[in-house]
Amino acid sequence: MKANTPEIHISDIRTFRSCRRKWEWSSGLKRNLEPYIAYPPFFTGRGIHKALEKHYRHGDDIISAFTEFVEAESLLMKDQGTLWPEEENTLEEQIALSFNVLQHYQLWQAQDTKKYSDRNLEFLELEYPFNVPLKLSTGGYSRKMRIAGRFDGFVYNRLTDEYWIWEMKTARSVQ
Repeated sequence: MKANTPEIHISDIRTFRSCRRKWEWSSGLKRNLEPYIAYPPFFTGRGIHKALEKHYRHGDDIISAFTEFVEAESLLMKDQGTLWPEEENTLEEQIALSFNVLQHYQLWQAQDTKKYSDRNLEFLELEYPFNVPLKLSTGGYSRKMRIAGRFDGFVYNRLTDEYWIWEMKTARSVQ
């Protein structure tokens, strides 16, 4: 594999399918531009992922970990420019939503005793990157492109003696 082999991420594929101009501007394969403020579902997803990663990797309190994320991201956004009032309102709504989701998650996990509950899981890896050759319709593999991304985690269920890919979903769809 060459050091500079381009990588295709699922976000590239989704953006390409929804809007070619947006893909041209945002893809790492093209201009790689980003807005000052994060797209609200991505902000929420990143925050929840970071909080749960810190919780399962280091035993940090989920709410405290999310608060740290919000403080760091808020500083970055303010350094890059002033947010418009509607952007500030949207951001505040997403933060409130995330806090509520994480508080509910804590309550649910504290009471969940089923065989696939977190209490039975051993978290082996979190935010694990992958990078594999792109499979072609001919059955071979591309030498020019690779599929890359990250699994939320790998877990071992001590009760069932099973290994699983652990995925967190925070959005039903992205428009």
